[in-house]
Amino acid sequence: MVVPRRCLGAAREVGSINITLGLLTSCFLWALALPDAWPVTLASAAVAFAAPLLLAGVGECVTERAGVLNIGVEGLMLVGAFASVLASYASGSPWIGLLAGAAAAVALGALFGWTVVYRGGSQVVAGTALNIVALGLTGAAYYTVTQRLAAAGATRLAGVKLPDWPVPLLSHTPVVGPTLLSANVLVYLAAAVVPACALFLARTRLGLQLRAVGEHPQAAEAAGVDVRRLRFGATLAGAALAGLGGVFLAIGHVVTFGENMVAGKGFIALALVIFGRWSPWGVLAGAALFSLAWGFGTVLSSQGRGRPEEVLLLALPYLVTLAALVVRTGRNAAPAALAQPYGAGDAA
Repeated sequence: MVVPRRCLGAAREVGSINITLGLLTSCFLWALALPDAWPVTLASAAVAFAAPLLLAGVGECVTERAGVLNIGVEGLMLVGAFASVLASYASGSPWIGLLAGAAAAVALGALFGWTVVYRGGSQVVAGTALNIVALGLTGAAYYTVTQRLAAAGATRLAGVKLPDWPVPLLSHTPVVGPTLLSANVLVYLAAAVVPACALFLARTRLGLQLRAVGEHPQAAEAAGVDVRRLRFGATLAGAALAGLGGVFLAIGHVVTFGENMVAGKGFIALALVIFGRWSPWGVLAGAALFSLAWGFGTVLSSQGRGRPEEVLLLALPYLVTLAALVVRTGRNAAPAALAQPYGAGDAA
C-alpha cells in the first residue's frame, strides 16, 4: 500500500513534536528534585529568554509577511543592545537608552531596507553583511569606549537598568507575580505585541495590504498599493522590534554590554517565524517552548554539581531550534514572494 506523502510528513511532524515534548518532560521531572526556589528561578530565566525572542520574532514575522527576509536580526539586536547601554550610561536615563537602542537598529535596518527594497540587492547577502557589520562595529566601538573609560579611572561600561513596574495586587502572586507581573516595560510590550500584530495582520486594511505584498506584489501594485514603500516600512518596524529585543538583553536584564552578547538569539528568532508558520501566535508558542528549554538548562546548571549532562542542557534551546526546523520541513507556509526582489519593472 502506498502511503500519501502528506501522511508521511504529518507522521514525521508528530514524531518530532513527541520527541521534543518528551525531552522537556524529562527535564521537568529532573528539576522536581531541586530546592523549593526552582519554580521562580525557572520562570525568571524563561522570561529573560522569551522577551527578546518575542520582540525580535514578531518583528521578523511582520517583515517576512511583506516579502522581505531579514537574516540580520542578530546584528540588529546587537546594535540595539550596545546603543542602549552607551546612551543610558552617558545620559543616566534608561528611557533615553531604550530610544537610542531602537533608533540605532532602525537606522541599520533602513540601510538594509534601502539596499534590498529600492536597489534590488540580495536579501540573504545583505542580511549576512548586516550581521558582520554589526558585530565588527559594536566590537570596535566597545573596545574604544572601554579603553577611554579605563583611562578615566572607570571600571566598566555599565548602563542604567529599566525600572520594574509591579502590577498592583497581582505582583505578589506566587511564581507568576515576581516574574511576569513585576517586570519592566519591555516584558509587558513583548506580551502585548503578539495580539497587536495578529490583529493588525488579520483585521486591518494596512495589514491586508502588507500580506498581499508578501504573496503577490504585482497584484497588490495593480490594486494601487505602493509595494516598495510598504516593504520598507515593514522592514523598519521589524528592525525597531529587534532593536528593542537587544535593549532588553542589555538594560532590561543586565546593565552592561559584552561582545556578541546576543549569542544566537537573533537566529533563534528567525527559526521561531518558521516554527510559528509566519503567525504572531505561532511565534509566541515557539518562544514559550524555547524559553522553557533555556530555563531548565539554566536552573540545572546553576546547581553546580559538575555533571556532564548539566553542561549539555545549556545547549537545549539550540537543539530545540534544530528540532523545530525539522518539524516544519515540508510544511511550508511562507509568503509566496518571500525574499524575491521587486522593482519598478516588475509591475508590468
